[in-house]
Amino acid sequence: MPLTMLSARDLQQIELKTQEIGRMIFARIADQKPAIFRESWWSGRVMDWSMRSEQFKVEMFRFVDVLPCLRSSAEVARHLQEYLCRSQGDFPGFFQWGLRNLPSASLPAKVIARLMESNVRKLARRFIVGSNAAEAALSLKKNWKKGITFTADLLGEATVSEKEAEAYQQRYADLLRYTALKVQNWPLPAECPSCLSWKKAFESGESRVNVSVKLSALYSQFDPIDFNGSLEGVLKRLHPILKVAHETGAFINLDMEQYEWKDLALAIFRRIEEEGSSREKRCYGIAIQSYLKESERDVGELLAWAEKFQRPFAIRLVKGAYWDYELISSRQQGWPSPVWEHKRETDACFERLTRLLLSRYPLVRTAIGSHNVRSIAHATATAEFLGVPKEGFELQMLYGMAEPIKKTLVEMGYLVRDYTPIGELIPGMGYLVRRLLENTSNESFLRQRFVEHLDVEKLLQSPLPSGSRQSHDRVAL
Repeated sequence: MPLTMLSARDLQQIELKTQEIGRMIFARIADQKPAIFRESWWSGRVMDWSMRSEQFKVEMFRFVDVLPCLRSSAEVARHLQEYLCRSQGDFPGFFQWGLRNLPSASLPAKVIARLMESNVRKLARRFIVGSNAAEAALSLKKNWKKGITFTADLLGEATVSEKEAEAYQQRYADLLRYTALKVQNWPLPAECPSCLSWKKAFESGESRVNVSVKLSALYSQFDPIDFNGSLEGVLKRLHPILKVAHETGAFINLDMEQYEWKDLALAIFRRIEEEGSSREKRCYGIAIQSYLKESERDVGELLAWAEKFQRPFAIRLVKGAYWDYELISSRQQGWPSPVWEHKRETDACFERLTRLLLSRYPLVRTAIGSHNVRSIAHATATAEFLGVPKEGFELQMLYGMAEPIKKTLVEMGYLVRDYTPIGELIPGMGYLVRRLLENTSNESFLRQRFVEHLDVEKLLQSPLPSGSRQSHDRVAL
């Protein structure tokens, strides 16, 4: 496939189509609101309070993080007193009065504590599909009937013992076997517009079963300082999982975690791809985070490697979930920041990578991971311009979020896949706090659209600075 350039005219045509598709999506979602922001839900009230009061948000999320470790209602009440009663303003008055004026061991304080604990657990279940595969299957099947498939993720990362890592290995294998057994009998409803695209994708060899694996969960000594030791330690546990995946016809995607582990994750991905038994079937994928300044270099190297050895694979392109951690950590160490420091830079990088990856179809299958309508519209416009069929790429979003956008994209015939965490509350707290921070961030697209009701034209603006010129893209056409 020859290399050529996307000209300024090409980019302009993609931009015009992006605006058209974006307005169409916004028109269809109209006044709908994701469940997480509906004030009729307790979670909606928490979101509202968190967005209006930074102090409440900090204290509330600190409480959520520690909640699974509290052993009694008295302990819960005491922590509520210590955290939330310092937060003035929007927290419900009767909660404030009860927690301030009643001993933590008193019956009324315990009742308030139990109510709060129950609501936090319900909130967690909005983002976590179930505590185990059997429980998760009920919700996954409901979404399947709506034309939304899944990638299953086991909550938990960075195991601290080899016994724990072995348990995670077994859980991944069990998840693959159980899910494959269930999903093979799930029909695709004929009346669902996206199901025709899914049918074509499955007929072309895409798997019905998709599981995301966190490498740090498979080896307790996972550390880039011991690069080769970590690589071999992970592969030792990963190989049995891959064997089950081959037996069940499942697809395995490697999650990308902290920046310090990135190069190790990429090396492990290349190794399992090179060890694969088939060069025709796409069996593996890896996540790439556009908030990393090195992401374009990493993608370029992956593509050169894939083209040299003709290794078909998939990339899940995401913005990135550890921005605050990466920025603060680099500043503490006095190192250059590995992440873009402005959201528009991350979004612009996301769009450059979108064009690059879609141009490599069918060698590379691209999954666009975003709730941002601008990013989604740009991806679908680029795919249309490059001639990538609807079954040739995916739009991925998080379970429990952006329901109106998902529904609209399904109705438009696009492939939509939910990233669906499975696990108990304790390993799920870190994930829950990240989702809460994401939803209440000043720069959250969902907040800007569904809470602050920013103008559609503003939300669809190009992430490039006003007056800047788009550089030509060097892509394969």
